[in-house]
Amino acid sequence: EMAEPIAQLLRLLKTGEPEARCAAAICLGRLRPVEARVVRALTKATEAADGATRPYMLDALAATKAPEVIDVVLPFLEMRGSPSDQAVKIIWKLGKKALPKIAERHLDVRGWRTGAYLKAVAGIPAKEAVRMVFERLPYLGWEEARATSLFLRENYANYPASVRNYLTAEL
Repeated sequence: EMAEPIAQLLRLLKTGEPEARCAAAICLGRLRPVEARVVRALTKATEAADGATRPYMLDALAATKAPEVIDVVLPFLEMRGSPSDQAVKIIWKLGKKALPKIAERHLDVRGWRTGAYLKAVAGIPAKEAVRMVFERLPYLGWEEARATSLFLRENYANYPASVRNYLTAEL
């Protein structure tokens, strides 16, 4: 008897060769409606992935747009290099719904845990994100403050008029 396609993909995700695991992840990430078992499997696969397969697993998990994605993605903002860059782009796609979790991770920090957090928040075209960036400005060193202004200027054209007006009023 033939196993259902999702079960086959889940098995491949868990036990296949690296290329097959990546292909299974991509397929699973695009399925609709999103099933809890798929999100759980992609979360485990992302956390267990090596450097070569991690980008595919992370993209597939992000494609589900499940709320759990934020918790899995945020630690990647504390890594160096491409995992961090990829996480920033995922946070941009998630938008302002990522902000409460980012704020939660910064309860004990006055500035930013990493520059990637700053870049991620500054790239969210929402007043709440810009406000979060401004609230942290007094606690930043000169280099971080300079980076903040660069990120805000870089993203200015992407902000809706309400956010640009808010920025102009605050500055």
